Amino acid sequence: MISNQSEGQEVNLRHLTSGSWEVSHILAYDENTYSVYFLSSEEGSTQQQLYRVSTVDPFHKECLSCALFKSKCSYYDASISPQYQNVLLNGRGPGIPRTTFHRLSDMTKHKTVEANTVLRLALKNRRMPKWERRIVQINNF
Repeated sequence: MISNQSEGQEVNLRHLTSGSWEVSHILAYDENTYSVYFLSSEEGSTQQQLYRVSTVDPFHKECLSCALFKSKCSYYDASISPQYQNVLLNGRGPGIPRTTFHRLSDMTKHKTVEANTVLRLALKNRRMPKWERRIVQINNF
């Protein structure tokens, strides 16, 4: 939510996000591009993605991590650089954890900082548990 309050004037509040999901962390606000960076569970409670939303009209929101490593990761932690140029993404799963470094201007290009190669090799010939999430209807609830 943002406001443009001046002394003695009416307060104008605007919501930057809306919906039945939560913003788990506000990471940064870039005053030059009027952008807020945050982590959110908008795509589902088992996911946490990196988003950017503009604080000026129109409030354009985009998911920066949704298309990255889609089949291997959908839960991220992130750190934004002090000049808002780069982000360090820590992919927590459901695949093998990995850490990647991205430019915020082009998230598709990245450098891998940690791929957990030793863990990946140790698990290569092992059977991993598979979990499913289902919604079960009981007596119309």
